[in-house]
Amino acid sequence: MGSLLVKAILDTHAAIWAAEDDPRLGVAARALLSSLTAEEAGLPDIALLEISMLEKKRRISLKIPLPEYLGSLSRMFKVLPLSPPIASCAMELALPQGDPFDRIIAATAIQARLPLLTRDRHLRNLEALSTIWD
Repeated sequence: MGSLLVKAILDTHAAIWAAEDDPRLGVAARALLSSLTAEEAGLPDIALLEISMLEKKRRISLKIPLPEYLGSLSRMFKVLPLSPPIASCAMELALPQGDPFDRIIAATAIQARLPLLTRDRHLRNLEALSTIWD
């Protein structure tokens, strides 16, 4: 993953809030994103599944149909695939919950040696993970 142009990884909520220009997006995260191109801001592919599940459970409301929304995100950000090293790393993380989405998103950033844009305090407390938000 090191040969990619990606300079930062987005957590699911960060991608949603960036796409919707939501004021909940952290100041430092917003500033960094404003300086990056679509190829430089990475979104783990599992975040697309998480968004689909959140929409299906009505925990988020989208202004456009889900397939269009996911397509839009894939144009805004470089979608990064799950790999064996990411999957392995995900299971080694000292997280208090077993959320596979958080694990894979964090492991993607760790394996890429890139900061993760996240508000999640559990992820921000991981020693092996560099994060950006406020």
